[in-house]
Amino acid sequence: MKDQERFARFPMVEFDKKVYAFGHRFRRGQVLDVGGGLEDSAWKFIAPSSFEASELAAAVSEDFILVTGGPFTYRYDPKLDQWKSLGRMKQRRSRHGMVALDGELLVIGGDFGCSMERYNVAQDKWTMEESLLPRCLPSDSLVTARKDWTIIAI
Repeated sequence: MKDQERFARFPMVEFDKKVYAFGHRFRRGQVLDVGGGLEDSAWKFIAPSSFEASELAAAVSEDFILVTGGPFTYRYDPKLDQWKSLGRMKQRRSRHGMVALDGELLVIGGDFGCSMERYNVAQDKWTMEESLLPRCLPSDSLVTARKDWTIIAI
């Protein structure tokens, strides 16, 4: 991919033997199908989005990829190659950590504060949460969670 450098700092997720990379500046994402091996793979654009934020975060939740940034939440359907705008976060965020688990998203920190929000996918609803972390996360932190919601952040 000639444009790999421009996605180097944008979120990437793996879904169904494909790697998805998202970037605001181009309002497009790209997909790399690695099912047949990397040698025969090529990056391809996916449907244009309406991203109105930069420094995004992405996570896979069930059959969708959820992307957040600014106060915005977007859902990408890889099977239909379509985007849908969802409920807005309570706090503006960029360079934040995000993890999906059990039909919910947990968004932590970023450039605009130390707060934490939880998103219920089925209800399309954001709520502020008491932080589970002992201190603020630095921007661009990596976050993951175990099934018991133990948060691991670097």
